[in-house]
Amino acid sequence: MVYLDFAKVFDSVPHERLLQKLSSYGVRGKLLTWIRAFLSDRWQRAVVNGEAANWSVVTSGIPQGSVLGPLLFLIFINDLPDALTSLLKIFADDTKIFRMLSTADDTHELQKDIDCLSVWSEQWQLPFNTKKCKVMHLGHGNALHEYVMNGDTLEATDHEKDLGVVVDEKLRFHMHTAQVVAKAFRVLSMIKRSFENIISKTIPLLFKSVIRPVIEYGNCVWGPLFQGDQDSVERVLRHATKMDQSL
Repeated sequence: MVYLDFAKVFDSVPHERLLQKLSSYGVRGKLLTWIRAFLSDRWQRAVVNGEAANWSVVTSGIPQGSVLGPLLFLIFINDLPDALTSLLKIFADDTKIFRMLSTADDTHELQKDIDCLSVWSEQWQLPFNTKKCKVMHLGHGNALHEYVMNGDTLEATDHEKDLGVVVDEKLRFHMHTAQVVAKAFRVLSMIKRSFENIISKTIPLLFKSVIRPVIEYGNCVWGPLFQGDQDSVERVLRHATKMDQSL
């Protein structure tokens, strides 16, 4: 699995190429003119310690914090997987490709897909940050082949944070479970410090609103699979049920 990282992704999208793609998808007429006006005539400058630089026109990038911004970015990268033979998953700017490697030809095909991505990024002026792109080798007997993007050998990693879930090379999720439990205990500690007196009815409300989202996020993916991890998560619940007695 290859985790890809765009360099300054939302600041790098070229306006004219984005408008070209919108037109090719059938967005034309007044709507296209409105989007062009939304992107055009934007200026920026830097101010440090009261000293301001000269104003410069913004010719690339999508306005962050806008409702339209994420949609425009998704449209811009919509054709990213068209030329690939490997599987590709995209969630906003989080992109990864993966492939089962049964023969030496499979490693060559994966490298070819990485090369295709490099060509696409150069053509559409949306470069990858190769220093942050990572390769994770999964499965027993993996040949641990090295892959190259734009002349840089991609760093191999044994774990990576993927949409908030720490994925490791053995898919055991011990590290993610430990991080989730530690975060849940920090939130419980914050609750304990914030209240001098708390009634029993309040604990379940706080637990459901600020603790459960922490320990349940993505749990259909990470488990917990092992008894030790289950016991760790269970400790959070037991600690919460005893909080009203200690306050």
